[in-house]
Amino acid sequence: MTSGEERLLTLLEDAVKRSGADQTEIVAQNLVQGVSRYAGSTIHQTSELRDTRVWARAVVGKSVGRAAGNSLEPAELRRLVEEATATARIQQPNPDFRSLPEPEPVRSVAGYDAATAEMDPAGRAEAIGIIAGRAAERGWTAAGTYLTEGRELAVVSSLGVSAYAPGSLAFLRALPDSGEGTGYADALSHRAADLDAADVAERALAICALNRERREVPPGEYEAIFSDLCVAEALFYLATRGFDGRGYEEGQSFLSGRLGERVTGKDVTIWDDGTDPRGLAVASDYEGVPKRKVPLIEQGVARNVAYDSYTAHRAGKRSNGFAPNPDFSWGGPAPSNLFMAGGDATVDEMIRSTRRGLLLTRFHYTHGPDPKRVVMTGTTRDGTFLIENGEIAAAVKNLRLTQSVPELFEGIELAGTPRLCRDWWCSNGMGGLSYVCPPL
Repeated sequence: MTSGEERLLTLLEDAVKRSGADQTEIVAQNLVQGVSRYAGSTIHQTSELRDTRVWARAVVGKSVGRAAGNSLEPAELRRLVEEATATARIQQPNPDFRSLPEPEPVRSVAGYDAATAEMDPAGRAEAIGIIAGRAAERGWTAAGTYLTEGRELAVVSSLGVSAYAPGSLAFLRALPDSGEGTGYADALSHRAADLDAADVAERALAICALNRERREVPPGEYEAIFSDLCVAEALFYLATRGFDGRGYEEGQSFLSGRLGERVTGKDVTIWDDGTDPRGLAVASDYEGVPKRKVPLIEQGVARNVAYDSYTAHRAGKRSNGFAPNPDFSWGGPAPSNLFMAGGDATVDEMIRSTRRGLLLTRFHYTHGPDPKRVVMTGTTRDGTFLIENGEIAAAVKNLRLTQSVPELFEGIELAGTPRLCRDWWCSNGMGGLSYVCPPL
């Protein structure tokens, strides 16, 4: 469904040239998404989404108008610009608005794979068959999802911005069920060829084999081993509740007024980098501002927050490339390609070093009840284990965690090798954040 860089940019440039506003911007995104879902070791749903989204923004003086549509037809693009301009003319001026972004060079990144974007249901079924087969060898069943996606983003403005950013992803997960308990594992990449279905199956099956005869443990504070998936969940709340530039400037972030201060343990280093191929690389944000490496926390010290052009201008700064998808602009600008420094400890070493604690596979349906303190809450799922004297002693029933993420990151003792992950919300189709993070 891709239009291609030259055609897509030409369509948008022609529409912008016909605008009667002082400044005009058009953003277009084409998306092709294939999903195969399976349960009881049988594929029960295969769907394909082909979607085009177009957003126009027009500036008249200090008034800004917006319009959205679903067509790349030239007449429809012109109508969208006219609608945004008409809206701007009846809007109250916004004294905080300065300008749309000035153009900057956007370099290509290794984040798009055509074979992944064009994968058919048969390709996904082959990987699911491997997982189902490995589960069947034990007399178990498996459920899960295999999603493949290709997208292209183009941004053109009357100030000279002309950015094109294609991307792709493949996400495979497995939830085996023994009848006594479940397990979980997944894999994520911009290339489907990087996903090893057999490895995903074996990791999930190993957890499932241990997850039986679950006992209860009392509520309280526990030493814990967070899998990389659990760490990704914590980083989601730091990204959306802590590193959001709008929340920072409005005093709603735990970082507000604290840049340059220590805000976590000294072993914590976190940054965003949309150009790093180890993540889901993307060349620009939704304003055509190029992605770059942005340090956020260095050895526990807060360094930066995320800005788009509006929040940056309001703070007297410059956008650092975090304009969100306009359909998700209910939140402020937030990092979307987070990295966290790891170490060389294995999970087995973490278990051996724990006298009494918990080993966590993943979280389910998390929420942030106290945004200012970045508190996250959610339940454990698909394998929670009690550790005693350096060994897994028993599987335990699912527990609810309630924890401030900055306080959590004060107490890191060991870190493992980072892996590309998604959080619970994004793996269920909400938003587009990714994380390269370690088990802790």
